[in-house]
Amino acid sequence: MIRTARDNSRSMNFAAAAVVRNGCVRWSRLATIAGLALTAGFGSSAVAATQNSSTGRVFQNLSTLRSQASCGDARAMYVLGVMHANGRGIGENDVEAARWYGLAADAGHADAMTNLGVLHARGEGVERDDERAVCLYRKAAEAGSARAMTILAARCANGDAATRDEAEAVRWYQRAAEAGDGAAMFLLGSMYANGRGTKQDGVKAMYWYRLSADAGEARAMTAIGAAYAGVGGAARAVSKHPREAARWFARAADAGDVTAMANLGAAYLAGEGVSKNLELGRKWLQTAAECGDALAMVALGDHHSLGESVACDYAQAHRWYSRAAGLGHAGAVVNLGVLHAEGRGVATDAAEAARLFQIAAEAGAAEAMLNLSGLYREGRGVERDMALAYFWARNAVASYNGSLDAAVGRYCREIGKSLTPAMRAEVEDRHRVWICRQEKVSATPHALCSAVAIGFAQSPVTPAGLEQSQDAQAVVDTALPRE
Repeated sequence: MIRTARDNSRSMNFAAAAVVRNGCVRWSRLATIAGLALTAGFGSSAVAATQNSSTGRVFQNLSTLRSQASCGDARAMYVLGVMHANGRGIGENDVEAARWYGLAADAGHADAMTNLGVLHARGEGVERDDERAVCLYRKAAEAGSARAMTILAARCANGDAATRDEAEAVRWYQRAAEAGDGAAMFLLGSMYANGRGTKQDGVKAMYWYRLSADAGEARAMTAIGAAYAGVGGAARAVSKHPREAARWFARAADAGDVTAMANLGAAYLAGEGVSKNLELGRKWLQTAAECGDALAMVALGDHHSLGESVACDYAQAHRWYSRAAGLGHAGAVVNLGVLHAEGRGVATDAAEAARLFQIAAEAGAAEAMLNLSGLYREGRGVERDMALAYFWARNAVASYNGSLDAAVGRYCREIGKSLTPAMRAEVEDRHRVWICRQEKVSATPHALCSAVAIGFAQSPVTPAGLEQSQDAQAVVDTALPRE
C-alpha cells in the first residue's frame, strides 16, 4: 500500500484482510507493510517564519539592540522578539516575545505580524485568539511575507467546512511560491497533484516539486520519489522508475524526512529500486518509527506479528501497535484488538478487544466494524446482541471497498435473517443516521486521526508519555523558530 501526497496530515488507507467463512468472521487485519508511503503533513519547518540569521546589520550587544528598539527600530524589536521566543542570548519568555512582536507589528514589520499570529493561535504569551491570528496572517501576507502567505494558504486548504477555500489556498500558495518559499512550492505542487482548488495537473505538480526540492524541501523530494514509484497525481507526468524513486527517497531520508525513511525501508525490504536488504529495510523503518511515523510503527508491528524478516514476537508487535494507536492510527487499534482477542503477546481479553474495535469502528475502520459485529454475534466480551451485530455488519458493508464486499454482504444478510422485520427496520434507521454522521466526520480533515487518538488515550494499554496526534490547526501554526 502506498500513501499518496497530501497537503494536510497523514491519511490512512486500509487494506482489508478479513475473511468470512461458513458464517463466521475471521479477524480482520490490516496489510500495511507491503507498500511505500508518502504524506505531506505540515512539519515544523513547513511554515517557519523568517529567522534572525540575516538581519541586515550587526548589533554589537543586547544593550545596543534594546536601545535601537526603544528608538522605534522595527527590525530590532522583531529580533528581540525572536530572541525571547527562542531563548537565544536571553531568557526564553513568550510574554516578552509577544510584546516585542506586537511593537514591531505595529511598526509594520511583516514577519513580526506572522509570529505574533502564531502566538495567538497557540495561546503562548498572549490569550489564545484564532480570529486575531488569522487577521495578523492576512495583514502580514498582504505586506509581502511569503511565510504568512503559506500559513494563510494552509488555513484555507485545511479549515473546516465553513472556512475551507481551496481555490483561495492555491492563490496564496502561488504568491508565496513565486516569492521563493520552498514549502509553498511543495504545497502548491500537492494541490496540483491532487486537483484541490485547481484542475489536476501532474506536470505542474512535478514542476513545483522540483523547484521545492532544489530549495531544500525534503518533503518535495519524497513526493518526487512517490511519483517515480507510480503513486499520486504527479505520477502521470513521469514514467515509473523504481530506482529513481529509491534515489529520491534516499535523498529525502538523508535530509531528515521521516516518511522518506519509511519509504526507503519498504524499498529495501521489497527490493524495489535497490538490492533487497532486510537489515537496511528494518533499520530505516525503525528510524522512521522512532521519529514518530505511525505507519512505520504499524509496519514494524506487522513484521513482528507475522514473522516477516524477524522472528515472531507478539509483545513487540503490541508495543509498536500501541505507539501507533496513541498517534491516532485506527488500523493499529484494530490490530491491538486482534491481539487481545487472540491472547497474543497479552492475556486473552475479549472485553478489551471489543472496546478497541469500538474505538476504531467509530473512527470509520471497516475491519473493526466487522470484528465488533462478530463479537456481538458470539457474545464474546460483550452481551450477545444480534441487533448490534447486524448494525455493525451493515456499517461494515457500507464502508468496505474491495474484493471482500460480496462476502461481507452475505454475512450481513445472514445476521439480518435472525431479526424480526421491525428490528431490522429499527437497525436500518440507526444505520442511516450513522452514515450521515460519518459523512460529516469524513468532511473534516484529520477527524479520523484525532478521533482515534482521543479514544485510545483512555485505554489502559496506552504507554505513558505517548505523543498524541496534532489537529490540523496546531500543525499549521508553527511559524516560530525554536533553534
